[in-house]
Amino acid sequence: MGYGVHPYAVDYSRLPKETRDMDGYALEQALAGRFLSNRRWSAMRMAWFDMVDEALSGAGFEGTLSHYFMRGAPVPIQPPQDFPMIGRIEPDEVAPLLASLRKAVVGIEDLDRYEAVVEVLGWLDGLRPAHGIVTFYY
Repeated sequence: MGYGVHPYAVDYSRLPKETRDMDGYALEQALAGRFLSNRRWSAMRMAWFDMVDEALSGAGFEGTLSHYFMRGAPVPIQPPQDFPMIGRIEPDEVAPLLASLRKAVVGIEDLDRYEAVVEVLGWLDGLRPAHGIVTFYY
């Protein structure tokens, strides 16, 4: 057993306003988001982020996907002492990221890494306008 990414589709216009006293777990509970499939992002270790980033880099993707999983909460909260690690894909980042991942995914040879990226593509492709993704890794 390992850790996992817990992704949510979130309407950014409805993010909680009073968050400074929240920790990451409280923020996860306060989000009015829809939980997304994490089949390819569960029972994993931190090294999985690097493995997927490596596959994407080899396929021509610029940057890292792990950046989006670890860049912090979409609202100010108490800094995590340990877990969860929080990430986000903001609404204005969805279309460019979707296009970049679609171009790169065809060049990924490893099936597990390919399926992990395809799952993220599914998250992005299914978003409504003004929605983004907030992730929690624990």
